[in-house]
Amino acid sequence: MAANRLQRYAIFLSGYNYEIQFIKGTDNGNADALSRLSLEFPDNANNSELDNYSINLITENIKSISDLDICLEVKKHPLLREVFFRVFTGKWDDIKVVSEDMKPYFNRRNEFSIEKGFLLWGHRLVIPPKYRTALLAELHNTHLGIVKMKSIARFYIWWPGIDSDIESIIKECMKCLAYSENPPRSILHSWPYPDGPSQRVHLDFLGPVNGKMFIVIIDAFSKWIFVKHMLNITTSSTIKVLCEYFAYCGVPAKLVTDNGSSLCSKEMIDFLKKNRVFYITTPPYNPSTNGAAENLVRTFKNFIKKCKSNSDIEMDIFKFVLSYNSTKHCATGVSPAELHLGRLLPTPFDRLNSFAKYNYNKGIVVAKNNYRGCREKVYLIKDTVMCKNYGTWGCLVDVGNGMVWKRHVNQIIDRVISKGSEVETLNDGMDDKSTVDNKQIELDQEVASNYNNVSLDSVSKDTFIRKSGRTIKPPKRLNL
Repeated sequence: MAANRLQRYAIFLSGYNYEIQFIKGTDNGNADALSRLSLEFPDNANNSELDNYSINLITENIKSISDLDICLEVKKHPLLREVFFRVFTGKWDDIKVVSEDMKPYFNRRNEFSIEKGFLLWGHRLVIPPKYRTALLAELHNTHLGIVKMKSIARFYIWWPGIDSDIESIIKECMKCLAYSENPPRSILHSWPYPDGPSQRVHLDFLGPVNGKMFIVIIDAFSKWIFVKHMLNITTSSTIKVLCEYFAYCGVPAKLVTDNGSSLCSKEMIDFLKKNRVFYITTPPYNPSTNGAAENLVRTFKNFIKKCKSNSDIEMDIFKFVLSYNSTKHCATGVSPAELHLGRLLPTPFDRLNSFAKYNYNKGIVVAKNNYRGCREKVYLIKDTVMCKNYGTWGCLVDVGNGMVWKRHVNQIIDRVISKGSEVETLNDGMDDKSTVDNKQIELDQEVASNYNNVSLDSVSKDTFIRKSGRTIKPPKRLNL
C-alpha cells in the first residue's frame, strides 16, 4: 500500500487537469505563502476572529468498516436485498430462472441465516461489493500469503469468488512477487545420451581451492575426464587447455559450459566456430543444467581437500585422472577408458596380478604340445639316418673370393656380360651366414653320394632303436 501522504496527494490532484514540468532548482525561487503573510497585527484584533491558514493540507478521514455499515449496505444492494428477503421468508421456490449473479446464493440457499439483521453464510458475514476491495486490502496488509489470507477470511467474511480474489491480489502485489520463494521445480529433463565419444563434452572451472584454480572436462558418453591446473582462467589460457584436450581426445561436436566471462567472450566463440564446435551455454543461475561437470567438480574438490598440503598438485591430478578413467563408472557400468578408447587402461595394479600372463604362457605351451607331429628329436653321433631329397632346385653359386652362395633357382636370373668387361661382384648387404665354405661343399657332396649308395636293408639292420626306460603296465579293465 502507498503511504498516506501519497494517497492524499493523489486525491487532491485528481480534481485538476495539470501537466508535470521540470524546473531547475535555480529557477524555482517562488515565494511561499508564509513569506507573504503580514508580520504585524493590529492591537484591537480579536484572536478568535483570525482566519485559519492552511497550505497544501488535505484531510482524509479514513473510517474503519463496521458491521453496521455492512448490514446497511446489504439492504441497499439490489441482489443482496433480494437474497436477504428470501432467506428471511424462505421463498426460494418461486424463482423460475436463476441468473448468473443469483446462482452462487441459490446453490447455498439452505446454508444462509439471519442473525440480528446480519446476513450470514454459516458463521461468516456476507460482504457487499462496496466493501470487498477495502477488506481485501486489510487482509493483505501484512503480506502473509495466499494460504494465511484464505485462512483468516474463512473465519469471518464471505462473498462469491473470494478465494479467486485473494489469489489475484497476491499475484498483482509487486512486493509479494519480488520477495516470494522460488517456484517449484519442474520435472527432471535429462540430456539425450550421445551416440559415441566426443559427441558432447561438459566444461567447468573449479576454485579457488587452496589458492589454486582448475578446469575440468568430462565426456557425456564415456565419462572420460580431463583435469588441468590453471594459473588463471582467462580466455587465452582456456583456449590453450582446449587445444590440448582436442589434441588428446579429438574435437567434440558440442561443448556445454556456464556463462562465465572467459567462456562467453568473442575470442572463445570465434575459436569454437573455427573448430566447428556447437557451443551451448546454460541458463543463468541454474548450475544443474551443467550437472555432469558440476558432479565432477564436487568429486575433484573433495579429492583435493584430502590431499596433503605439501604434495605436488600435478602428481595428484595425474593419480586422480588415471584412477577415475580406469574405474567402473556407476552410470555406464564400465570404466570410461573402455567406452572412450575401446580397451582397458593399464594401471600399476595390473602388474601385481600375473594370472593373465600365466594363462598366456600356458596357452603357448598347450599349443606347442598339440602341434601336429610334435616330438623331441635327439640324435647321437654315428647314428645312421635317412634324409629326404626335396629336389634339385637348390644351387651353389661361386661368387669368387673363395665364397659360395646357396640359393634357390628362383633367386637366379640370366646376365649378359659384354666382351672385355670384368665381372663385378654386387654386395647386397647379405650377411656371412648366406655363404658356404669349401669344406661344407665337400661334405654335402660326400653325404649326397653316400646317400645314393645306401640301401633300405642296410639302414634297417644298422639302425639303433631307442626306447624309453619307463615300465609299461597293462591297462586295468573293468571285469564284471
